[in-house]
Amino acid sequence: ALAREGTLILYPGPGATNIEDIQNIQDIKTQDFLQKQGHQSGTHRTLIVVDGTWKQAGRIMAEESIQAAVRAGRVLRVQFADAGISDYQFRREPKKECLSSLESVAYCLRFLEPNDAGQRAVRHMNDTFKLMVSLQTSFIAKGRETKDVNRQSL
Repeated sequence: ALAREGTLILYPGPGATNIEDIQNIQDIKTQDFLQKQGHQSGTHRTLIVVDGTWKQAGRIMAEESIQAAVRAGRVLRVQFADAGISDYQFRREPKKECLSSLESVAYCLRFLEPNDAGQRAVRHMNDTFKLMVSLQTSFIAKGRETKDVNRQSL
């Protein structure tokens, strides 16, 4: 994916483009925007999301192959300007605006796949995430360990 022109990699920081500024990836205005940012025109179809702790993600982003792809303009770093606050209630993030990986992917898809199918996928991802958080917080509140419901005693 790093060799493919037009790949997006989600990682915040200086030099990253706000995903909100790439509202309709098919729109000619987007292509003009990307060209002004030093990227060739083309339809973005690959989004790389570095999943791990922030420390692990930072080490991955520091790898030379990623840095070279960004410098060469094959990969565009993206971040959020206004994604809101995470619904991940039982986990601490380094900043209040940090999201879980699943929330991040769903947020990106809002802008990258604005069609009906893309928006349905966003709703399903968000609903699944909220259900997971709800289940986890209910077990935490009860002070019990989670059970593997797929295993039944014989």
